[in-house]
Amino acid sequence: MTKADLIPMHMPPFARLQWADPAYEAVWGPRISRISQGFHRLEVLSVAAGLRRVATAHFRPEDLPRGVGELARMGLSYLPLRQVGAYTGFAHYHPPVEPGKPWTYYGVVGRPEALSAFAEATDRGDHNALGELLGYPACCRAFFSEVWTAGFIDPVWHAAQNALLEGAEAVEEAPRLLHLKGHYPEVLPVLRYIGVRLVPHIPHSLRCEASRRMAQDWMALAREEGLGEEVDWAREILGWAMEWSVLHGIAEVRTPYFKVATNSLPTKEKWVVRLEGHVPEDAPQGLTYPYRAPRKTLTAHPAFVQVENWTS
Repeated sequence: MTKADLIPMHMPPFARLQWADPAYEAVWGPRISRISQGFHRLEVLSVAAGLRRVATAHFRPEDLPRGVGELARMGLSYLPLRQVGAYTGFAHYHPPVEPGKPWTYYGVVGRPEALSAFAEATDRGDHNALGELLGYPACCRAFFSEVWTAGFIDPVWHAAQNALLEGAEAVEEAPRLLHLKGHYPEVLPVLRYIGVRLVPHIPHSLRCEASRRMAQDWMALAREEGLGEEVDWAREILGWAMEWSVLHGIAEVRTPYFKVATNSLPTKEKWVVRLEGHVPEDAPQGLTYPYRAPRKTLTAHPAFVQVENWTS
């Protein structure tokens, strides 16, 4: 994928989740909400625990005094950097503030010396320094600087290509299709749109060893903080078979139980990354990946067998 494959446009922030059946939503909907909320909490806990120096955070104006007080009890401070437009769903960028519409403070959580360093790096536009303060691995910081500045705001295809170079196996490969196995589920960024993730960044590869170690540290911290169920659910979801695709600014992620649509790369043609994984026994049947194949083929159906016997 190159810049020539993109249309000069961008989609507004959004993320929509559609379930294959209400029964799946009843079980997994609340779990996904808890995973998202737990990871949001873990972003700050990782700073308090010393796993990284800072974390970014948004506060509505009315929530700022209470939020700053909670952070102070953890020995942390908050530095607002700018006002940004409020949005629902998922965004790859900070929307501008519009007159008369809701907005939030975007800022950084940490200890004073780290906050100053982050503010200075922000003023310089130093992505590597920002990523280092946020605890991102060096390989992923370099990847971000390369692909993001080139306009690839959702570089899942690029991370899949790198996984192939680093030992993942291609089940199927075509000009705009990569079907992989041997990736690391705990580093997958393809469901971050709905808050299901175990690392806070986009890894340079779906087999990034440094990101995998980071995920293990974060999962250990989460369990210490009483988020063990959320970790187990996140690991289960990220271990499912799934398909990520993008076309005309919309990414779609299909899992055995649900699909997600969100804003992404404005590609001229459809690009697809399929990931091998577990398909639950109670998942719906279907003819396209990643659904379970029908248990019986048409030729095994009793009506077909009757006709076959009668005509032979």
